[in-house]
Amino acid sequence: MITSRKKILALASMLTLTAALFLSGCNLPASLGGEPSNDTSSRTQVQQTVQDSALVNAGTLTVGVNLDAAMAPLCYEQDGDARGLDADLASALAGQMGLKVKFVNVSSPASSLGTVCDVVMGQRASTEGVYTLAGTYAESASAFFHKGDTGIAKVDDLSSKRLGLQGGSVSEAALDRTGLTVEKKGYGKVNDAFAALESGDVDYVLCEAYAGAYLAHSAYEDVRFVGTLNRPEAEGIACSNSNTELSSAVSSALDTLKGNGVYSLIRSRWLGDFDSIEAETDQVKNIPTKQEGTAGATTTGSNAAGTTTGSNAAGSNAAGTTTGSNAAGSNAAGTAAGSNAAGSNAAGAATTDNTTAGSNAAGSNAAGTTTTGSNAAGT
Repeated sequence: MITSRKKILALASMLTLTAALFLSGCNLPASLGGEPSNDTSSRTQVQQTVQDSALVNAGTLTVGVNLDAAMAPLCYEQDGDARGLDADLASALAGQMGLKVKFVNVSSPASSLGTVCDVVMGQRASTEGVYTLAGTYAESASAFFHKGDTGIAKVDDLSSKRLGLQGGSVSEAALDRTGLTVEKKGYGKVNDAFAALESGDVDYVLCEAYAGAYLAHSAYEDVRFVGTLNRPEAEGIACSNSNTELSSAVSSALDTLKGNGVYSLIRSRWLGDFDSIEAETDQVKNIPTKQEGTAGATTTGSNAAGTTTGSNAAGSNAAGTTTGSNAAGSNAAGTAAGSNAAGSNAAGAATTDNTTAGSNAAGSNAAGTTTTGSNAAGT
């Protein structure tokens, strides 16, 4: 449960962030107070740092977010507005650049940059040269969480333990590609896995790192990050390769926000004291590789035999060979298919970890500048 101390710290963080944005001349993020304001009578006016010719809409930073793959705390929809760390950071960037901010729902940078939007949040470096990253601000990895501050886990700590995860998720697919021996327990949502950890039904939870950090910060005070399963990959702000003026302006604004403390305040609001993760210090060492012909992890629980649960659960969770990209992160989904899978859903898409925020996790028909997504979550 959320403690009184946590509520006080969350309120203090929000007020401090609001004050910092106010004094620096940044727009108030939509997720902190509705529509961004252009009223500069009571705050420092920031000169526009990029020409209108470099923008899709004059005087506005049009920000692409993928609400169809929404996940707290990075980005989700509530009451017609984009919410989360991505939205707060994008709003602060726009203010730092002397621009208004507008959010649009996009499926990929390749089809939207320069036509539908100026930037797309939460992207990894392009391997095809489709876009460039103007800067990074988060990392994607499947991570372990445990009750108590035990430091980074060792393989021996994890072996043969009860491991809760979202059935059919990218994290489950990543686990199935390893030779780690655990007793898997599948749940419809990561929230349910964390509840099981709190009650003692499982020993560890495996989920997307930022989703787990958000849940630990907001609702489970004694749960700690204890390492990643795979190598963390940086995520950042995608800009068109051809728009060097905008890319340079966004990069400069992000550096400023990191330097003046606004970026740290935004992170602390959503993640508490969860730091950026690095492979050298935060990845569990010596995870065994999967041997040909081995059965892999044992699955128990409601998702053990191809049963689809939750709005995004898909595919079979039974033992089998995992193929496809299976990249972890807010916008990635690999394909899991196993010849030994049981049930009618023997092959399906591995979904990102479905994390809901707060008690108002709904809103498929909300209207506004942002398009709704099936995973919209309330605060």
